Amino acid sequence: MSLSRRIALSLLVITLVGGCKSSAGPEGGSGEPRKGSIQVSGSQVELKGFIEVVDAARTLTVFGHTVLVADTTQIENERQQHIEFEALIVGMWLEVHGQLQPDDKILAYEIEVSTRDD
Repeated sequence: MSLSRRIALSLLVITLVGGCKSSAGPEGGSGEPRKGSIQVSGSQVELKGFIEVVDAARTLTVFGHTVLVADTTQIENERQQHIEFEALIVGMWLEVHGQLQPDDKILAYEIEVSTRDD
């Protein structure tokens, strides 16, 4: 399913739930609904969610979306301390700011790793 279709479905879920920031996505491995949100403005994307997959090719899956992490992507914790890509693990909560690519992947220019899921 393309990112634009997933976004439309996510927005539908958000609207049906009453405009909440978070929406339940497809079930994760534990059977629990995945939490996350995505906002798109033109080609700019803000994605929040748990890391579901970390790939050695510097890609992440967050809330069902593929995130490309370039060498220039800034990865920081809540205290604005630099974090290496190799320190990212499944289950961490991220806020990703990036640009939507023609193949529906998100090229991240900034990632904030958080200890909370809001």
